[in-house]
Amino acid sequence: MVLSPQDIHNKEFSVKMRGYSIDEVNDFLDQVLKDYQITIDQNHKLNASLKNAEKKLANYNSMEKSLNQSILVAQEAANNVQKQSEIKSRDIINNANKKSKTIVKNANQQANDKIKDASNRAKSLATVIEDLQKDALLFRNKFQTILKAQLDFVKNDEWNHLLNSNDIIDYKGIHDSIKKLDKSNPYSVKSKSKLGNKINEDLQTLVFYPDDSYKTIR
Repeated sequence: MVLSPQDIHNKEFSVKMRGYSIDEVNDFLDQVLKDYQITIDQNHKLNASLKNAEKKLANYNSMEKSLNQSILVAQEAANNVQKQSEIKSRDIINNANKKSKTIVKNANQQANDKIKDASNRAKSLATVIEDLQKDALLFRNKFQTILKAQLDFVKNDEWNHLLNSNDIIDYKGIHDSIKKLDKSNPYSVKSKSKLGNKINEDLQTLVFYPDDSYKTIR
């Protein structure tokens, strides 16, 4: 049987000779009584806290069961969502692959067509450039031939004869020399001076003398 504070307070001891001091015993019992009362109060508080903790624990256990059940339901729902997501993802990926293949195929076809068209244009342009180069070379050769012929025409000895005549100026002779020079090369200048035309029309020769006089000879 557990002693109560009241039992300790009401406890009485028999008195014998040469025994303990009654006052000291009473003082000690009072201290024990106080400590015991404190211990009892703490024990009550601990019991109350324990009951409260047990009650909370019961609630926590109930909540844990509910949470576990919710977790199971959520896990199952998550698994279903994951499966549906995987299916949708596969469908989206398959559609994307098909579309990308189609786009790549069309792009390659367009690129090939453009490359082929560009190649054909390049070939045509190369042909045009080659023709232009040939025409330019032919023109240069012809131009060189013309220039050479004109240079030969300028260097003809008939010019020396014409330019060194100091005695009598024979315009008909000059005109005949120029016509002769014109006929001497295939690229002649074909002189058609007004003086030459007049000589052809009148068929006359002007003869100048040292005293600055002249006469017309037909």
